[in-house]
Amino acid sequence: MKELFSGTDMMDENEKTIEDFELLDLFDITELKRINESFADACGVASTLVDKTGEPITPPANHSRVCTIIRRTSPGRKRCHLSAQILGNKSVELGRPYSRACYGIGFVDASAPIVVKGRHLGNWLIGQGNLSDVNERRVVEYAREIGADEKMMIKAFRDMPNMPRQEFDKKVEFLWYVTQQLCEHAYLNFKLSRSLFLLQKSQNELRQHKSDLEYIVEDRTNHLKSAMEKIRQFSITDNLTGCYNRLYISENLDREVSRSLRYKRSISLAMFDIDRFKSVNDTYGHQCGDRILVELVNRVTSGTREKVDWLARYGGDEFLLVMPEADEKQAFQTSQRIRKLVEEMQIAWEGRVIPITVSIGFACFSPVEAAMSVDAEMLVKAADEALYKAKQTGRNKVAANFIKN
Repeated sequence: MKELFSGTDMMDENEKTIEDFELLDLFDITELKRINESFADACGVASTLVDKTGEPITPPANHSRVCTIIRRTSPGRKRCHLSAQILGNKSVELGRPYSRACYGIGFVDASAPIVVKGRHLGNWLIGQGNLSDVNERRVVEYAREIGADEKMMIKAFRDMPNMPRQEFDKKVEFLWYVTQQLCEHAYLNFKLSRSLFLLQKSQNELRQHKSDLEYIVEDRTNHLKSAMEKIRQFSITDNLTGCYNRLYISENLDREVSRSLRYKRSISLAMFDIDRFKSVNDTYGHQCGDRILVELVNRVTSGTREKVDWLARYGGDEFLLVMPEADEKQAFQTSQRIRKLVEEMQIAWEGRVIPITVSIGFACFSPVEAAMSVDAEMLVKAADEALYKAKQTGRNKVAANFIKN
């Protein structure tokens, strides 16, 4: 019998509403199997617990070799199930055990109905103790009916013991008494377990209610933080290109320079804009110009170090690329890579391909090499001067400005 009811939802606290339960709600399958096997061995009979359709709930215990051979065939197995169902239904109808020759080979079988509170849950079948009128001729005949091996059936039949009918009936009566007692105690345990379940359920609901309240508070707090973070991101992000904006530069460039000075690491800053961008806007319109800016940012970003370098729109078509811990060589390589990536861009607009190039000026500062300090404003100014130099030398160029003195 189960010590704790393991079902899901109970219907009501009232006993009258406990209607939807099955045999395995009252008993543990492992325990049923052990009881069935122990009973079969002690009484010298075959024993099986089946559901209302005759399908086994527990594996057959102590079955004879004859019945094992029969059940190996599909016709034989079907007749065994049908016989179990008919016997079970008759025993339920009579409200007591019922025995008779089985509807298969003809051995005497018996069924003790398992009924709890008027609910038919299954049947406990025993058999193969009394051979009734079955003889070797019937064994051969039945073997042919179901397609079993006749010689194996005869040999197995000759080894079967034949229990007197009176002794078999006593075992049936004992089974009936045991079945009633087991089911009565199992049902009482079921009700007690259910009461405990309801108590635990109430306690769990209280704990869940408390947890839900805590979750709501935490969830609202997280939503508020998320909303504030979105507002924050919106305020520091350029709404056209998706890169950072001028506000982000003013809030973070000083911090990057201070970190460079504190840890004595190089820092580089590149400033670039699109060559002759005004003529592109004048010729193709500002929608085309906006498209170019968006694709430019995507292309430039692909050529930078992820989560290290950061790109910001300084104004119009002018951008800043901040490269923490990048020395002169690294800054030059990154600037050249960006210049080439942009040069290779294919901007299609109204059936035409618009060539785009950028001029880049970068400034580099190394606290180790420099005899002076530097701030964000000086770094931007130095990059701007380098950009002017790149423009003056023909555009689509990279120019450098090293801050050392």
